[in-house]
Formats: sequence, C-alpha cells, structure tokens
Amino acid sequence: MKKLALSLTVLGLAAAAQASPNKSHGARSAPAADPAVPPNAIAFLGLRPAETAAFGATSIAQLGEAQRLRAIAENVVGLLSGEAVLRHDDLRKLLGPTYLAELFDCRGDVPCQVALAAPLRRAGVKAAVTADSFTDGEATRIRLRRLDLAAGRAIDETTFSVPRAAADTLAPWQDALRRVFHDTGSLRLATNVPDPICALDGRPCERGPDGAIANVIEGEHVVELSREGYRRAVRVVVVKRGEELRLAIPLEELPVQAQKAPDPSNRVPVFAAPDETTRIAPFGFLRIAMGWDDANGGDREDQLAPPRSAAVDEGHVLVLPRPAVAGVTFQAPRRESGWQLRGAFSTAWVKDATPEIDSAYAELLKADAGFRLLLGFGPSIVSGVTAGTLTIPEGFGDLAAGFIGATVSKSFGKVLFEVFGGRHKSQFAVASTPGAASAGPFGAARLAFVAEELEGKLYGEKFPLTVAISGLAGTERVGLEGEAEFVGTVVREEAAVWAASVELLVPFGHHASLAGEAWVGENVHLLEGAAWQLPRVSPVTGRHTSLRSAGGWAQVAVNVGDVEVRLVGGMDRVLRGLDAGVTPDGREAVRENALVAANAVWYLLDHLALGVQVHAIRTRYEDPALGRPTLLGTVFTTQLKF
Repeated sequence: MKKLALSLTVLGLAAAAQASPNKSHGARSAPAADPAVPPNAIAFLGLRPAETAAFGATSIAQLGEAQRLRAIAENVVGLLSGEAVLRHDDLRKLLGPTYLAELFDCRGDVPCQVALAAPLRRAGVKAAVTADSFTDGEATRIRLRRLDLAAGRAIDETTFSVPRAAADTLAPWQDALRRVFHDTGSLRLATNVPDPICALDGRPCERGPDGAIANVIEGEHVVELSREGYRRAVRVVVVKRGEELRLAIPLEELPVQAQKAPDPSNRVPVFAAPDETTRIAPFGFLRIAMGWDDANGGDREDQLAPPRSAAVDEGHVLVLPRPAVAGVTFQAPRRESGWQLRGAFSTAWVKDATPEIDSAYAELLKADAGFRLLLGFGPSIVSGVTAGTLTIPEGFGDLAAGFIGATVSKSFGKVLFEVFGGRHKSQFAVASTPGAASAGPFGAARLAFVAEELEGKLYGEKFPLTVAISGLAGTERVGLEGEAEFVGTVVREEAAVWAASVELLVPFGHHASLAGEAWVGENVHLLEGAAWQLPRVSPVTGRHTSLRSAGGWAQVAVNVGDVEVRLVGGMDRVLRGLDAGVTPDGREAVRENALVAANAVWYLLDHLALGVQVHAIRTRYEDPALGRPTLLGTVFTTQLKF
C-alpha cells in the first residue's frame, strides 16, 4: 500500500483502537454495528485533494483544506437534494475506519468507488457522491460525481471552479451543483428575431450567460416566445434529466398594425406590450420654450409674420410653457383569443391659456388579425405625420385633423386600410345654437404601405417605412350669428369640406430619415390649413365661397449619437376664393405662409431633451399695401416627457 494510504490506514486504525481496544491491529477492522439509514439517504464518500487539474495523484498537503470543503459540499448536497446525507462518522460505521484511505486509492476510478461502496448498497443506500479537488492560486477546481449504487455506475458529473475567497460560502456551490441534485435539464432556444420575450410555464425565462435556460425540471413544459409585431409562438417540450434540448421557434410576423406616427410633442399616448394585469399608467409632456424674434406680434408664438408697423417693428423675448399634455392610459390584459381593450384620456395646453381635451378614446384590437376599432377622439388617420419644428407646426403646410367618431383599421399584409365616420371636434359645443349643427357626418379613408422590416428613428422613436394616401369629406354649417357682426346679412348654408393628402416616411437606417406631406383641399381651416381663414362672404348676397388651398412640408433629419438635426420647410397657399367676398372675422386676407427652420434636439435622457432652433417665416398678404413681411426668430426648448 502506498505511503499516503498507509498513513491514513494507521490513523484510521489508531482511531478505531481508541474506540474498540479489544480489536486486533493485524487485520482490517470490521465495521461497527450498522447505524439506522434514513430512506433515500445519500452517502458522501469523500472529497480527495489532487496534485493536478486532471485530478491525478492525491495531494497530502491539501488534505486539511479538502476535509473543510467536504463539510461545505455535504451541506449543499443536503440542501439541494432535500435528503439526509451520510457523513464521515456514518461511513466509518458502515464501511470501516479505513474507507477514506481506500477511496483515495481509487484516484477517481468509478468502478473502484462503486466496489468500495458495496456495503452501503446492501444497507439500502442507493445514491452516493464522490468529489476531487485541485487548488491553484486563487481558485479551487472541483469535480463531483453522483453514483447510482444499484446500477453500479456514475449517473452525473460536473466540474466547476470556486474562488478560494468564496469557497466557504454556500452560494457558488449551490449554483454549480443544482443541476446534479435536481432532476433537471436545460433548454437552448433559437428564433428568427432578436430579443424576444420568453416565458417558461408562464414565468419569465432565466437565461444564463451562454443563452441557455438551465435547471429546467425534468418533464413536460410550455415554452412561449413573443415580441410586438409577431404572433406568439407556443411549444410543448419534454426536458430530460442531464440533457440540453435545442429548440428552434420561428416567430411569424403579424399583419401591419395601425400605429401612431412619430410625434415631436409626444401628444399621442404610447401603450406597452400587454401582460396579465390591467395597467393604468399616466403620461405627459411639457415643453418650455424661450425664444426671440424680430417682430412683436404679442405674447404668443408667431405663426404669421405680422405686417410691419411701428407697433410691431421691434424684437422681443418670448417664454411659453406650451405645449403641455397630461393624461392616463388604460390597458386590459390580452385575452387568450387575442383580443385586447385599451384606451386613453388626456388634456393639453397648446395655443390657448386654458386646457382642452386632447384625446379621449377606447380601442378594441386583435393584433394577429391586423384589426382595430377605435371609438372617440383619437389619432387622426388623415395627416398623421407631424413636422419636427420646435414651434407650433400648423400654418406652414402641416395639417392637424381632429375628429371624433369611429375608426376601423384592417391590414392585408403590408397594406393598411382605414376608414372613419364622425364629426370634427369643433362641431361639439358647450352652448347649443339652434340650427348650427351640420346635417351630415365627416368621412375619411386612408391607404398605407408599411414595411416594418425597414426601420428608422425619428423624434427619438422607432418608425417603419410608410407611404400613405388619405382623404376626407364633410360639411360645415356657416352663416351663423357671429358672422353678422362683421358682414351684416349672411345666409346660413352648408360649406363643403374636403382634403386629400400624401404622406411619406423614409428611414435610412437609424442614421437619417426623410419625411413629408403634400395636400390639397377646400375649406380646410378646420384642419388648421389655409392660414385658418374662413369661407369668404359676399356683401351683396350673403353667400359663402370656400377657399381652395394646397400645401405641404418636407424634412430631412440626421441622427448623430443622441442628437437629431433637422431641416424643415413648409408652405400653405390659398389657390382661389380670396376675391369672392370679405372675411367674416375681420382678419387680413393671407395668400401664402411659409416657414424654413433648422433645429437640433439632444435626447439627453430617456425623458429629457434639449433643443435649439432658428427659423424664418414669410407671409404674403392679399393686400399689396401689407406686402410680404418676413419674421426671423430663434428658440431654445426643454422637453420633459413621462
């Protein structure tokens, strides 16, 4: 017998002699009376220190540290298995006082270890554990095996390293040994989309650094992958103990969804992906603008260049805390059938000193069918894209259609079709005026091509390539009492309202984008077009003539890190009707209004952005005496959203 085994044998015999002085030292000591073995007990045979990382020869010098690590490993085995552990004193009684020397002589050989443990099998012990260790520098390398004594073989093995500084703590041992003592396997998932949401039996997947889902209990499980814009994929899998199951789960792209266009003012609410709880979440936006321009048109943002006169021909500083939006979204859990109910309500301070309702709607949608039904005052399907000026964009070719009613959206592959029926928001009055309501509703439709795989970034938000055409038609009742104050006799009649629009959003990766809109329409002051001018009234007959107008805007944006630089230009021009009478509100007639602006917005934090802009506004009045004044201005903004 080798020197190590002999030394251990001598130590074992000496200990046995102290316990039983009548026993002979000339032969191997017989085991003491077998202790009672708990059911399903696991025998921890020992932890052998080795001289090399290959766990070869035994290192006598590391024997003390190995016994200390053995005590920790025994505790972990008991915690993870939930069974009683037969320790050193138990094994001395079952195997004899020299069992440890004989185990070390096996030098990691499994048949030798199983043969040594044969008395345990006869005593009813079915499982045993052996371990080897090698310490090098700051870490200890451990090899641990689980033996099936009935089958006479090793059924599992793991090798891991524990920092010496943490070797006395349970956590690193538990992490490394959990799979050995739990009847577990692992899952490795592959899919065709990045960063999907993964759920295992209804709970979030816990992926390791290598991407695998470890410590999955043996048996049948339900795996679910999902991501916004794709159908949920569900698979039933069977995991086997000690094995890694590799599974490919492709996600099928959903039909194009009706979605909000990028909005520089964040006035349109954003909904999170649905989960199993009802969500009520506040949202809001506040922009504080501090600016200067060279014409004193009053304490408001100048959307028209005022005619030059001594009263306005001076520069002035402007500070406005607008727009400001505050609202709340409601979102119910998505049903198993795929239907989802959600909605929003918000108020906003935009142009006036008092707030107005900015959104109030509910929508029912089924994403996998590409269907949405919206009821109330929600995002318009006409002229949904907004120019990225840091001042109010309307008046320069950017329409703002606010309608209340029902919108139905349905997608067919990459094509989205939407229809609307209802009224314009201005046609809802607090005080009733008999005969003031238009007889018929407004109708609108939109057809859009959306390529979601071509994604860009605008206003700090992701957006897909979108090309859309839209149109609306309805009537407005004119000739009410208010017009008589300026004109005299007026005729109450229906004025046609219609508009047709083409919109474009083209991303160039996440680095740049091109956006714009072109439109033509009649009586579009309800959509904040035609410089907000009402139909003209004939002083002779009192009848009305609607203004035909056209406009549009274009914008190039470049993203440099967290900064977005934009160049915006837009124009709103009245094509005909200004010579058909007089204005019913006493305002000067405007033939054309145009804007050119350059700005940069720094998205400093997730909820905070800083912006600076320089712009020029040129307004052409119909009266030659008023000319074509130009306004030059600059503005600095801070934008806070939540």
